[in-house]
Amino acid sequence: MNHDPQEMTAHKVAPLTGTWKLVIAFAAVLGVGTCVALGFFSAMFIVQPGTLDVLNRAGSEQDVLTGEYSKTAGHVEPENARFLAMYGNTNYYASPSSDAKRTFCLVAEPVNGGGSWRASCAPLVDGRDEVTRLSDPSGREALLVPDQFDKHDLEAGGWVSIHKNLLIGPGGLPFHPALDLKPGDNLRQQFGDSRARGLA
Repeated sequence: MNHDPQEMTAHKVAPLTGTWKLVIAFAAVLGVGTCVALGFFSAMFIVQPGTLDVLNRAGSEQDVLTGEYSKTAGHVEPENARFLAMYGNTNYYASPSSDAKRTFCLVAEPVNGGGSWRASCAPLVDGRDEVTRLSDPSGREALLVPDQFDKHDLEAGGWVSIHKNLLIGPGGLPFHPALDLKPGDNLRQQFGDSRARGLA
């Protein structure tokens, strides 16, 4: 059936009322807000995996620890330690811990040997958080961090990044003989509960 164009009536879409405009705007804001909230929740509360890839490289003579670690309840694995860096008169190493899965140790040894070394171990829980820290034989605070750790804030506060996984604190801490860990000593007794996380 043919229609005369002159007889056809144009149909116009009614404009949105103010109420519908508010509903659509509210839905859009709610959607954006939900996405932002989910992103914030994910960033703040969901664990981000962390790694210490330095422990995956092949060992060398530089990785050999000089201290006697056979009586430290098996926490430090000397055969799997990897050299990180030398700072001042101290060599720093990372090592897996035989005590628990995904637990790692920071080891500090004087360059000249001397038998005075220190170690601190803790689990690697989140790639955004530090692993463990200790006061080295020179009284400096050293911090072991995962590959994913953001160092910006610490560096702005005076910490020195001497390796991807190692930062040294500003200045030096007063030397405390009680922190001088020697073969046969108990790690928890020397470092206290706060510095011996994951050792029990």
